[in-house]
Amino acid sequence: MKAAITTDDRRTVTVELETPLPGEGQFTIHVDASGICGSDLHSLESLGSGQILGHEFVGTITKLGPGVQDFAVGDRIVALPVIGCKHCRFCLSGDPINCAEACYIGGNIPGSFADHLVVDAQASVAVPDDVSTDLAGVVEPLSIALKVFEKASAKPGDRVLIMGGGPIGLGVLTWAKAGGVGTIIVSDPVASRRELALRMGATHVVDPLAEHLTSYFEREFGEGPQVVIECAGRPGTFADAAEVATKEGRIVIAGMNMKTEEFARLTPFLKNLTVVFCCWYTRRHYAHTVLMMSNGSINPAPMITHRIALEEVNDVLEALKVPNDFGKVLILNDQ
Repeated sequence: MKAAITTDDRRTVTVELETPLPGEGQFTIHVDASGICGSDLHSLESLGSGQILGHEFVGTITKLGPGVQDFAVGDRIVALPVIGCKHCRFCLSGDPINCAEACYIGGNIPGSFADHLVVDAQASVAVPDDVSTDLAGVVEPLSIALKVFEKASAKPGDRVLIMGGGPIGLGVLTWAKAGGVGTIIVSDPVASRRELALRMGATHVVDPLAEHLTSYFEREFGEGPQVVIECAGRPGTFADAAEVATKEGRIVIAGMNMKTEEFARLTPFLKNLTVVFCCWYTRRHYAHTVLMMSNGSINPAPMITHRIALEEVNDVLEALKVPNDFGKVLILNDQ
């Protein structure tokens, strides 16, 4: 099979490898599409050479391992990017990410930047024919966004500010719109992302580099948002969220930041803010996302801005290391 593996100089190169074989309760899939995530850039810096990145994927089953009963060769699936023990309470409840023995696809075991991949049947969800490969390819980030929106606990009449118009921010926007939020503001310094947010249903957009967020909200609404969802993952954005949120507001931290960050406790303390963090998802989030795509309740297709071949992965990863106008990038593999 073809795979994009990491190199010593923190790049990737496409090579030929043996197609992996499934173990007990697993199957091998042909990776039809794989998304590139910002966390892949972090992994590229830390994993060393010879690794296969990628954890957002849809694929077609090519070989069943022993003990698989609910799937067949030819089925299309999406799967949580985790191989768990299959027996603990987390694996059995559809939350294998919290399994003590979890191995992470695209992390410490081979990922989806390849044309074949082994996944757990227990962590998989069937994809119906009315969900396109493109849409199925963004089930993973949409599942993250679904859990983030759950954590936000937005109430009728709330103004929701989404800080960051990348794929996760746009995913949260998708769920906020589907969930009936009437006022959705997306903050992003990149004009093309603000324009995309408007096309996907944002009621307002703002450039945080051109206008101070607190001043913007005072001018437009008279007070800050009741809900702030931080998807930017940059140092200082938590402090920005605390400053702009209205009293008794709620902040959800969904952006990954690998650096140490300092903030002043006094502002969120005096405002009585609720602050929660959100990471990962469960099989329930995957299944609900697929269902909502299938019945037409959500359509995140506009967030997919680029489709590339496996051989182009390194060039795109390099482009993503600097400010850019990419939405979601999908790697498409021929059958």
